[in-house]
Amino acid sequence: MSHHFDTPTAKEDPRINVCDFYLFRGRPGTTVMALTVNPNAGVGAPDTFRDEGLYAFRFDTNRDLREDVAFKVQFGAPTHADGGEHRHVQTFEVRRATGADALKGAAGELIISGNTGRVVKADQGCLAYAGLAPDLFASDGAGFGAFRKALWSENRFAPRRSRIARTSSAARMSPPSSSRSPAA
Repeated sequence: MSHHFDTPTAKEDPRINVCDFYLFRGRPGTTVMALTVNPNAGVGAPDTFRDEGLYAFRFDTNRDLREDVAFKVQFGAPTHADGGEHRHVQTFEVRRATGADALKGAAGELIISGNTGRVVKADQGCLAYAGLAPDLFASDGAGFGAFRKALWSENRFAPRRSRIARTSSAARMSPPSSSRSPAA
């Protein structure tokens, strides 16, 4: 799933701009979940997560069209890291909610907590990372600029032969975080 500035709120505050969501099998018995937000973090936008926000991975595991398991991530207020004015750290908590708690709110069983910018490991083997990470997206600058102008300035999407279409890139992702299967 991918959304980029798909709501007015995300345009106003890029910290809640959900860009990509990944879910795939990790090591045996684990599931990897990754969520990217704020594509301009630390450059033209804050390098923090929104502390009033609730970032949630919600799953319907029994096909009744209602979420029955959710992993919810909340962040504390940002503070300056190591006295550095331009580097921030936040506390975070990941909760696993089931049933009615999976549908709304921040309730759930605490499964892992820590600070942004480092990999945290919980007693049950769950790993979590939240913080700045390199974006493996690559494109042709001129072609991407033309695409952005057409989409944002001219409100149109007209796929045609472009330098983007003739450019290929490959990326490999080595996920730093894994947890129990959503259905566990």
